[in-house]
Amino acid sequence: AKAEVMDAFERAYCLAALRATGGNATQAAALAGVNRKYMQRAIKRLRLREEQGELTDDKVALRLAVAHPMRA
Repeated sequence: AKAEVMDAFERAYCLAALRATGGNATQAAALAGVNRKYMQRAIKRLRLREEQGELTDDKVALRLAVAHPMRA
């Protein structure tokens, strides 16, 4: 159950960072405070490219990404 919650959070967080940066993984990683490789692996593992269009409010996405930076 914990792993599912963590995956759901990571998915939403990474999507928010990607949306806030127009889909740029390098910029999303910097915004989230993780390295580029981590973000690229998360995108692939969580299949985020297909879901990137889910978030529609970029201001909310940016606020989430800035307020809660992830650390590798």
